[in-house]
Amino acid sequence: MVEMIALILPCIQKKQADTRDHIVSILMENWPLTTKTIYTLLTKRHGQSLTYQAVHKTVKQLLQQGIVVQHNKKYYLNSEWIQQVKKFVNNFEEKYQKTGNTKGLTPDEEIGQIFDREEITKNQPTR
Repeated sequence: MVEMIALILPCIQKKQADTRDHIVSILMENWPLTTKTIYTLLTKRHGQSLTYQAVHKTVKQLLQQGIVVQHNKKYYLNSEWIQQVKKFVNNFEEKYQKTGNTKGLTPDEEIGQIFDREEITKNQPTR
């Protein structure tokens, strides 16, 4: 039986990030960590007013989804999940950078889509 790993991407916008996103962020920087340490870091760094039970439940959900793994009561990000996220992002970027999917469009619709895409790209903010 092949075990499925959830391909859940953490939110990168801090205002919209939830507890799960913060836990993934913490485990990106430090690992392995106990649930208690994750809880402490979460409340100190992110000003989250959560109960230990809520953090424990979220860590268990991440474990069930295959995002984190556990060893000796400590958690760290699953390397298989990291590879899947990397593969997804690389594939996404590769497909997005292409001229686009114009399959089934008339020539006029295809030209319109190309100009729309160029306008969108030109108006995107730069970092």
